[in-house]
Amino acid sequence: MTSASGSCQTIERTLRETWADLFGAEVSPYDDFFEIGGNSLRVVDAVIAARQRGIALRSSAVFRNPTPARLAESLTLGAAGEGVRPPAALTADSPAAADPTERRRLTRITTGEGSPVFLVHSDRYAGAERAAALGWCGGRPVHGLVLPGTDGTDPWEGSLTGLAEAYAAELLEARPEGGFALVGVAAGAVLAFETARVLRARSAQVSALVMIRPDLPGQAGPAHPQEALEAQLARVARLCGLGGEESGEQVLARLRAEGWYDGETPAAELPRLQRASAALAVALAGYRPRAYDGPVLIVQDERDAGPTEEVWGPVLEDDAVHWTDYGVESPGPLLADPEIARITREELAR
Repeated sequence: MTSASGSCQTIERTLRETWADLFGAEVSPYDDFFEIGGNSLRVVDAVIAARQRGIALRSSAVFRNPTPARLAESLTLGAAGEGVRPPAALTADSPAAADPTERRRLTRITTGEGSPVFLVHSDRYAGAERAAALGWCGGRPVHGLVLPGTDGTDPWEGSLTGLAEAYAAELLEARPEGGFALVGVAAGAVLAFETARVLRARSAQVSALVMIRPDLPGQAGPAHPQEALEAQLARVARLCGLGGEESGEQVLARLRAEGWYDGETPAAELPRLQRASAALAVALAGYRPRAYDGPVLIVQDERDAGPTEEVWGPVLEDDAVHWTDYGVESPGPLLADPEIARITREELAR
């Protein structure tokens, strides 16, 4: 028995069931153990009950991560990578890539009335992002900017600024009159920021920029693609509780349960998707944001308050921050939060 005995989603569900039995009431992923009736004595009961269900748990972990979602993440993504073996479904050769000259990054997500909103996709949450955008945009048309490597083409091998320049060129071609409202999630938020900066440098108006749970660029991270790929594969293996023999369909099902990818992603694309994430990680590690004087709304979790202020504070002149307290790495709960949808909708309507 190990602390990461199963996928993040499986461990979270088991913890919720365990706590529900202890307290005699349904428990959500974000219920705080100590706010639903727990105390130091009940922590011991919770630890014993979790161990009986196959999860090796320490009392200190519950005190540090008092919700099922946070605790499950700490037991998977926080686990040591030794002995983790990604299955061949993540490392096999991908099908031949589509000709990038025949693919446009700009895609239509939904039609509507008024000026469009441009959603810069991340490498992992495109399906959830598209669903959330319907609530963010208040009936306006929504277009998406797709990350290379997630659309059947080869992953991006240049700088993050270079990719943002390509995005900006396509946006200006589609909407030469300007007037851009952009929103991005995780790595897509950083790309949205740099795309907005490039647009403004080209004298295009950017009316609104929303960054939801933005990644923190320029931090210590992998400098080489192979190192980044190995880290990405280990992360997926831990998150999904993989043993190394799973089929592509099994891996994909577990990743979708964690909110990754969308219903149209084929299992054969998994290796290319991992390379796309690794290439993006290298680009993010080498990126340094520059000054931006337009309006910006950042939606961020309080656990990342210090690094967020350190990275983004010095380069923003007209920013507002909405703090949340989910305490998990995944932006999933933010994408489903109706209050965040309202705040985002109001900002994008500027």
